[in-house]
Amino acid sequence: MIWNFTANPGYVFAILTTFCWTISALAFEIASKRVGSVAVNLLRLLIALALLGFITLHRTGHFIPPGVSDHQWRWLLLSGFVGFFVGDMALFRAYVLIGSRLTTLLMVLAAPFGAVCGYFMIGETLTPLKIIGMVIALGGVAWVCAERRENDATPHHHVLIGVMLGIIAAFGQGLGAVLTKIGTQGLNAFEVTQIRVLAGVAGFIIAIPMMRQTGNVILATRNPRAMVFLTIGAIAGPVLGVSSYNYAITKIPVGIAGTLAAMVPVVIIPFVILVKKETVSIRAIVGAIVAVAGAVLLCI
Repeated sequence: MIWNFTANPGYVFAILTTFCWTISALAFEIASKRVGSVAVNLLRLLIALALLGFITLHRTGHFIPPGVSDHQWRWLLLSGFVGFFVGDMALFRAYVLIGSRLTTLLMVLAAPFGAVCGYFMIGETLTPLKIIGMVIALGGVAWVCAERRENDATPHHHVLIGVMLGIIAAFGQGLGAVLTKIGTQGLNAFEVTQIRVLAGVAGFIIAIPMMRQTGNVILATRNPRAMVFLTIGAIAGPVLGVSSYNYAITKIPVGIAGTLAAMVPVVIIPFVILVKKETVSIRAIVGAIVAVAGAVLLCI
């Protein structure tokens, strides 16, 4: 039975990922609008790297995970570059342009992307029912993305760019999960996340001076409110959320783990209503449910 949670903890950790990523999405959106998405990307990874390093130090006596093979380093660093650098660069810019609700809805596509990559790269099954689920998920996303709220002052070209960046972010997450699964054998989930974060940090350290964003990063550290939300997001996102997801994909197929993690658009709706006082239309709610329902078909 596919929903036997007690028999396989992978399902529990995939669902835990959903709640962690919901909190991190809201926290990072607030921080990104205060200090910019580039600064948030680097600083939250630096915070996460420090926290993960202390966890590894406590467990093994080493700040960097010991006993990692060259094979594991290669795949996990590649996964971190794809997921934490390329994917999250697009993700955080999308937060600024179109907000956390629509961005996390687009991240539903990470499940079908992960299923496709898993099929071609590591032979995970892709049945006709899963293909139907992908089509339904895409339809739900398109339904919500086509909505234009009257009180939404976001320029149309910003929405278009934000949607494209959200799709890139979803692909980065799906591909990154498969790359992680290839290199994660025998490692603790926190160690896997730490190595992946290390690749993301390296990418941003190289890119930020080229983007002339070094001054903005330094200024961001002097914004106490932004740093509070950055820290909350780093704990909920890269540390707990990603580590839970990394563990989940070692126990269940990437497509299924991605499906359960794709529940963020549904979970986030009460938050944006209660916390952000954002009006959510019936169309948006229906579209979110349809998109996630399509992703759920991947589990069957």
